[in-house]
Amino acid sequence: WMEATVNKEGFSEPLRTYSSCYVKTSNVDNWLRLPYIERAGANSLHIDLTFTMRRCSRIIDSSNLQQCKETFNLYYFEAGSDFANAMRPSWDPITYIKVDKIAADKLFV
Repeated sequence: WMEATVNKEGFSEPLRTYSSCYVKTSNVDNWLRLPYIERAGANSLHIDLTFTMRRCSRIIDSSNLQQCKETFNLYYFEAGSDFANAMRPSWDPITYIKVDKIAADKLFV
């Protein structure tokens, strides 16, 4: 995955952006794990998420079409500290709690 920071009109702070998009091989499972968010004494957390995805109907090579998705699953993992690394917690949907399946705000060619 790739991380970048962008300045967007109307926002006082720069926005952190992430990209994960590899569809050239079969059985690809793109995961993007964001940095640890300290909960402190909060009972809930509100996260504003905006994303775009490739329009699957525009992919010419049909062998890559099976890996194209216009939605993604949002999961969370509750932890008391920032202990995550490349191996922990494991990268599978069993370890995390699914919040919802999310559709893209915008699709691009």
